[in-house]
Amino acid sequence: MAGTAMNQNQGVTLIELIITVAIIGILAAIAFPSYEKYVQRTHRSEVIANMSEMAQWLERQYSKNNQYPTAAQSAAQVSAAGTDRYNVAIAFTQTNGRNTDYSITATATGPQTSDSADGQSCATLTLTAIGNQTPAACWN
Repeated sequence: MAGTAMNQNQGVTLIELIITVAIIGILAAIAFPSYEKYVQRTHRSEVIANMSEMAQWLERQYSKNNQYPTAAQSAAQVSAAGTDRYNVAIAFTQTNGRNTDYSITATATGPQTSDSADGQSCATLTLTAIGNQTPAACWN
């Protein structure tokens, strides 16, 4: 049969498709945990910035009034500091009926609870009036 064109196969074989899917699966298995950690760090950075902003507001109030505001006066700031991944609360210490100290606490919710830095859990972040930040590894 001289003069007839050879029959050429076109397309992708099943084995090539399986290999491609396997490679994509391996890459996804490696990349997804890194992406998840990146997202957690981003949410943590957001709430840390909000907590720092709240502390600055509290210090401005202290400079004006020689005492920190009441919990009721701070409610709007506390509400604004929270995010969809963290609940934020503030606790005041009173001396002679005046708020003289505070502690801002952010508690992680949902997938953020598994966040960690240098082996320390970042599920609960705390900032005090004297600038103590715990856990320390989570604030870097």
